[in-house]
Amino acid sequence: MKNTCDAIIDCPHSTSHYIDIDTRFYGIDTNCLNEKAEMTRLRSMSQESYEQRIKRLVPEAEDIVYAREGSIGLATFIPPNKNICLGQRVMLFRSSKAISPLYLKYAVTDIGYKNRLLAKHRGMDAKHVNIKDIVESLIPLPPLTEQIRIVQTLVKLLQYCNNLALSIKQSESQNEILSQQVLREALK
Repeated sequence: MKNTCDAIIDCPHSTSHYIDIDTRFYGIDTNCLNEKAEMTRLRSMSQESYEQRIKRLVPEAEDIVYAREGSIGLATFIPPNKNICLGQRVMLFRSSKAISPLYLKYAVTDIGYKNRLLAKHRGMDAKHVNIKDIVESLIPLPPLTEQIRIVQTLVKLLQYCNNLALSIKQSESQNEILSQQVLREALK
């Protein structure tokens, strides 16, 4: 990964101090992502806390936030026009010009990639990914035009899978309704 990213930053290993009012300064951690890696919320903090947490690097739009503990392997992009810093249990990847940010996101969320990282975990404590293992990890790096083609194909296939899952769910619901109607008729 070190050759595909301009920056790989681990979260500060200190507890973020979040507050209940919207300050327009936010932290993102694994509690901010759902199981689909969708950002469901951001956590407000003071400007001073935010500035402390961005000393090594200011996150930018299209940087990837990667869960390194808990829900390991979830990844999402930093949205544009927001002051966001890293909370706990996450890392940040900034792709180089040689790699499409979306291709990088798909590569680091691949189950095979995650399993290779977890295989390096030592000890009995909670599973986590070390930044050293990320930096030394390998991902396939085709030419940029091929990365774009791969991403376009993946997006189409994922949309197809989502549509298929929705269709199956609707069909199961219709089957349930039909079964209930048949039971009612049979019990008359």
